[in-house]
Amino acid sequence: MTRVLFVCTGNLCRSVLAEFLFRDLVERQGHGDEYQISSAGTIGLEGNLSPPETIEVGKELGVDLTPHRARRLTAELIEASDWILGMELAHCRAALELVPSAAGRIRLLGHFADPGGGEVPDPYGRAAKAHRRSAEVILTALPGLLESLEE
Repeated sequence: MTRVLFVCTGNLCRSVLAEFLFRDLVERQGHGDEYQISSAGTIGLEGNLSPPETIEVGKELGVDLTPHRARRLTAELIEASDWILGMELAHCRAALELVPSAAGRIRLLGHFADPGGGEVPDPYGRAAKAHRRSAEVILTALPGLLESLEE
């Protein structure tokens, strides 16, 4: 089983969308039992719900984000993960600071976009349009991530 951890700031928007959309992708391709997919945030908004705009975008994309509750990124989560995927370089650095030995397992999610993309923009506190844009960036990277993990 491959354990994938998506990381953003609050674990409310980007990493949640990445988690649920990636889970949906692997399940649709018949690989759901091969992956354990989760998410966390660097600032620890433990137990918070995703904002309505993120939930709306998830619904538009066919995933129900309402069960999600935010959690803080910990060394234990990093150590228990095969791949740690940050939405921004700052998230990758935060994971590396917690577990320096995980350097080879930490990547920027945008790296898997074609062509290689950058950071996923933070939509928190903005209108649904910003959340859609973040989801679009995530969606362009997820097939490349899956392809890389399958190799």
